Amino acid sequence: NDPEITHVAVYCWERDYAQEEGQWIGSNTRIKKLKINSFNYEFIEEPELLLLGQDEDDLQQEQNFVAFCRGIACNRSIQSLTLYQCYLNNSAILAAMATFLEQNNDLKHIRLDESQLSDESTRVLAAALSRRVKKSSIIAIEFEYNGFGCLPEVRGELVSALGGYHNLRKLSLWQYEIGINGCNALENLLQDPKCKLKKLSLPWNNIG
Repeated sequence: NDPEITHVAVYCWERDYAQEEGQWIGSNTRIKKLKINSFNYEFIEEPELLLLGQDEDDLQQEQNFVAFCRGIACNRSIQSLTLYQCYLNNSAILAAMATFLEQNNDLKHIRLDESQLSDESTRVLAAALSRRVKKSSIIAIEFEYNGFGCLPEVRGELVSALGGYHNLRKLSLWQYEIGINGCNALENLLQDPKCKLKKLSLPWNNIG
């Protein structure tokens, strides 16, 4: 709990001490901002085929990332989480991230950038956001360039999960193609008299 360390960025998954890093972050109440970078094994739509064609180094990186995510799932102090180029199509990774999203009551900002989401992973994250008890803490959500390999109706489920996030000030769904279900869910969000949204970004969604 070093008081000098409040922001952490993690890049490399070849290291075999990723589990220790995750556990350290999970138990460190001083960390307020976490950015996870570049867990970008080749995207495959069917998760059960994910391990095919991977070499030993790829498998080790995946195991390291799973261990890291399980460690950070215990953290309850992080206020800002960014996932950049992290392909979340492993069930163990999804379970850990879902736990983090549900139970970290201090979380204010969620950003997923170029983190390819399959139908399954999108539904898991949507369910976690729906189950979150303290929705009021979230003020910014940014999902940008994450929709490839995911059906529009499933992306709409993720937008629907934002119902009840009345303190949301910023919502960015850049090149996400939310589809008709997403548009309807967004309309419901905006028409809610409790909605406090100030900034909405929807470029390249094929709306209209």
